[in-house]
Amino acid sequence: MKKLNDWVEKLQIIVGCAALSIFILMVAYQVVSRFTGWAAYFTEEISTTAFIWAAFMGAPVMLRRNEHYRFAGIAEKFTGNCFGSMSLSACASC
Repeated sequence: MKKLNDWVEKLQIIVGCAALSIFILMVAYQVVSRFTGWAAYFTEEISTTAFIWAAFMGAPVMLRRNEHYRFAGIAEKFTGNCFGSMSLSACASC
């Protein structure tokens, strides 16, 4: 079962990275098209969908590694009981 989970995690990372790359390319193309006057209406839908896919592919990987979306600079400053209560309140707010 661990091999299957590892394989699925690798697949999710690949799909997530591809979706994030598509998102970045579409947003860049959108910016360029605004300055050049080209009609690029499709880029908004593609970039939104790619961003959603990147988020949903990254969330299970982070959950499996027991991580969470957070501001690392702030989270690293808190330790001990303060960090535990901060983590508990973050989980409760979700």
